[in-house]
Amino acid sequence: SGDQIKSFHGQQVSIFSFMSKIKLTSDNLKYPLDKLLMDKLWTGTLNECISDYFSLYFEGSPIIVFLVF
Repeated sequence: SGDQIKSFHGQQVSIFSFMSKIKLTSDNLKYPLDKLLMDKLWTGTLNECISDYFSLYFEGSPIIVFLVF
């Protein structure tokens, strides 16, 4: 199971990782991530929530989640 993050429909979401080997999967994002290799700092940016929450699944190093209010 992933970590659920409370959000709202249309909220802008950007995800960053400083470790290039992290693979990220998501639920409830406009542009779904399916084992996306975070090999560039900007790889997980400019997304959008499509529900009242979204989930992230990953293993390894921490990630940074930026939410626009």
